[in-house]
Amino acid sequence: MAFYRLKGAKTHALSPLVNQNFAAGIPEKAPALPSPGELEAYMSNFSDTLGQLFPFLDRSMMDSSFLTDTFASTVHPAQASGVHQRALVYLMVTAGMMAMPASEGSQSLISSYIAYCNSLLGHIVATRSLKSVQGILLFAMVLRSCDKIAWAWDILTMGVSMAQSLGINQVRSPSSTPTGSDNQEFRTWWSMYVFEKILAFELGRPSMVWDRDLSGTLATSVQVEAQHDSDQMFWQASISLANMLHELQERSAKAWRREAWLPQTVEQAIEEKLQTGGELLILLCEWQQNLPDDLKLRSTAMASSCNGARSAFLAYYYNLGSESLI
Repeated sequence: MAFYRLKGAKTHALSPLVNQNFAAGIPEKAPALPSPGELEAYMSNFSDTLGQLFPFLDRSMMDSSFLTDTFASTVHPAQASGVHQRALVYLMVTAGMMAMPASEGSQSLISSYIAYCNSLLGHIVATRSLKSVQGILLFAMVLRSCDKIAWAWDILTMGVSMAQSLGINQVRSPSSTPTGSDNQEFRTWWSMYVFEKILAFELGRPSMVWDRDLSGTLATSVQVEAQHDSDQMFWQASISLANMLHELQERSAKAWRREAWLPQTVEQAIEEKLQTGGELLILLCEWQQNLPDDLKLRSTAMASSCNGARSAFLAYYYNLGSESLI
């Protein structure tokens, strides 16, 4: 938040992969996909990176048979049915390409794929389904990776609104709804919740979602169903970190508002900020200390491994939260 107030450089910003006008045109047909070998590599890359952090998509969507059926024709679809599946594949390929070393050719493809998915957005919104919510969520994630953070927020707000109107956010008890791989609704809402809290923190925007029983469901599931399940431990750690970043943002903003609106001396304002910052820093440190050992970032952790990517993800936003208090 301090970076935005002072208009300083954004430490989280990535090198832009697309130009400012990459979504200005409306494609008449779908851009060509890479060769089958490259496509398989990009899908595998997506699965090993973003797919490990936010596993809300069905694994069957990454099979070659699904891709063949989805892209039997390269023309721009005239009907909304099936558009969300087509957009999801393009977005998965884009995310997989972005996780590889950049080249001039790949940047051009990324720009064309994002422009194409942007042209499908109206059709995706019109279908109003779980796949539509997943497509909007993945689109926002891809835009965030391009450093189009404000645009990603605009897209994400549509996805959150649709998920809530469809009831995807209504988390059921662990006994009736397992948190396993077959529960895409749970995984989708969990991914949307964590990503929304992170994006709101980065932008300094008020969060739009509330954790009514998501944390409780996960905590019960971890304790009762799968005490050593690495997926569930990561989901619980991510939820708690997202909630902590939200609390950090809210309490910091309240301290600044009180200074602006209430009669305070300089000494009182400084004392309140130091006290608030100290309390929040202690919360962050306690969260980091209570992380499972497998999710703590170590020099021996392999970045390409599942837990290596997850521990790096948690460490990045833990450090971002800590830096905002300094």
